Amino acid sequence: MKDSEEKEKKNKREDIVPYGKEADVLKKLKETSVNESLSREEYQEALKDITIHFDRLLKDAKLLTSVGDRLQRKLKSTNALLKEQAEEIKRFNEELKTKNIELQLTIDELTRSRAGRKATTIIMLLAIGLFMLTEFMETTFEDWVAQFGDVKVWSIAFKVSLVVLLKPVESYLEHFLLKRAQKKEKKKFSLD
Repeated sequence: MKDSEEKEKKNKREDIVPYGKEADVLKKLKETSVNESLSREEYQEALKDITIHFDRLLKDAKLLTSVGDRLQRKLKSTNALLKEQAEEIKRFNEELKTKNIELQLTIDELTRSRAGRKATTIIMLLAIGLFMLTEFMETTFEDWVAQFGDVKVWSIAFKVSLVVLLKPVESYLEHFLLKRAQKKEKKKFSLD
């Protein structure tokens, strides 16, 4: 009974303490080597136990080395694969950055184009309205304008000055619409 309890304690200690078996064998070897009262058979038995334990240790060491080597190869293989994938991800990121820049340039150009079309449409409508207004004013105030000279000359001069003034107004309107569109895009992206 006492023997089984000691073995159980010994096994628990070996599970807790690394190299517990080896420490016990070394302790036994030291005790045997300093004990001069042992017989030749007892020395041979102790040497046999040590030989068996050493053989087991050597087999365990070979197994651990084999497993360690296999794990090392797998680790190297995995690291190489991870490195390759990291380089591929880096390449994809660079491609995405390039595509994003191209896309942003296209969006900017589209926004400019849209703003330009809107400005041109507004200016064309304004010009038509102003030309109709000048025709109306020409017929309504024809007698009054005639005091200052030929009505047709004044009408043409007024219309030419309107045309000349419409281009800067169109540029300003296009700039204004472009800024407004850019603010909307920033606001849209900041909400996302």
